[in-house]
Amino acid sequence: MNIFSELKIGDKLSIEFCKKDANQAENNMLNAQLIDINDNCLCISSPIYRGKRYSLYEGQKITMFFYRKKGVYQFDATVVKKIESNIVTFVLKLLGDVQKIQRRNYYRLPIVTDAILKKHENDKILEFECVTKDLSGGGVKVACKNEVEKSDDITIDIYLDEDQVITMDGEVIRITKDSDNNLYEIGIKFKETNETGTDRIFSFIFEKQRLMRKKGLI
Repeated sequence: MNIFSELKIGDKLSIEFCKKDANQAENNMLNAQLIDINDNCLCISSPIYRGKRYSLYEGQKITMFFYRKKGVYQFDATVVKKIESNIVTFVLKLLGDVQKIQRRNYYRLPIVTDAILKKHENDKILEFECVTKDLSGGGVKVACKNEVEKSDDITIDIYLDEDQVITMDGEVIRITKDSDNNLYEIGIKFKETNETGTDRIFSFIFEKQRLMRKKGLI
């Protein structure tokens, strides 16, 4: 893969430090935006995590991740210099080749978190509280007290964490009732109309997988 033709200005990139660094935000992955590509280098914005901006230093080695429909890709880079103007940018030089590390559509992350399912009915929008059971880049499975119909078009707000809510449009593709708790288990397939939202889900799932690997859970 030619990284310089694959990446586009404005692409979101995730950053992991190669070594533990006091600058790192609680071992979490930071996000940055690709600002420019020139002279075989990448220029990115200041890394950010939960609204706080972080700095990089010259010579620092980092691992970058980006997401495509075919999978998640990673490459190592070193910080060449920091440019301070109206917008602080960092110039990166690639180290080695780009590697594909997973087929993102196939992994379903078991996760229990709050969600609001919205069903359009005539001129009304009915809102049902529910809880997710698993999540992937292609859809979500939830448990809900309320029944919907297969093929219903719905909108769902998913609370990924305390300050990150994502809204996706989807279609109900499966519904079964659990006789033990009287909850409906609803499978929802996301519509491919919200690429930003899909990228946020992939980034969220990848980060959770990374932390689980570090703990030896997967």
